[in-house]
Amino acid sequence: MSAVRVDGGLSEWFETVVGVMQGCVLSPLLFNLMLEVVIALALEDNEIGVNISGINISNLRFADDISLLAGSNKDLQQLVDKVYTTSNRFGLKASSIKTKGQCIGGGKKEIKIKLGCSDLAQCEQFVYLGGVISEDGSCDQDVTGRIGLAAGIVRISTTSGRRTTSASQQKYCCTKRWFVQ
Repeated sequence: MSAVRVDGGLSEWFETVVGVMQGCVLSPLLFNLMLEVVIALALEDNEIGVNISGINISNLRFADDISLLAGSNKDLQQLVDKVYTTSNRFGLKASSIKTKGQCIGGGKKEIKIKLGCSDLAQCEQFVYLGGVISEDGSCDQDVTGRIGLAAGIVRISTTSGRRTTSASQQKYCCTKRWFVQ
């Protein structure tokens, strides 16, 4: 028998008839394959997205983090509905608490997006793949934060007048980030 921990509580107990053991190396691979199928089916023949350098981009994905991109509130709602419906068909659920909406470059424009029956909160900024995405489209806060991290590493590594570079200190220099404007 199995149960799933959801929002601090346990689901009802159920019999496990398919799947992999906890910690199995196949688990993330199978999850990513399933998510690829869901997104491929949901966005099949999709024309919605934002044009970046002549390429229409409707989503950015890394593991289970998915960002849907559209040029209008209506188009974004259509993308959310398609992904929501398709993922539910496969038994995958998106958290309305963890899912947020944002209008980038539109000033303080209010957007209204629903995930199923739940209204999504709108955020001014969020962190995606280590980078701060702000509604004003600037990267000022992200750059300031990265300079602060770098300054902290320099202070730590300059002990007794000599510089040290350990692998744990170098990880701050290897962060990649998506930038969408």
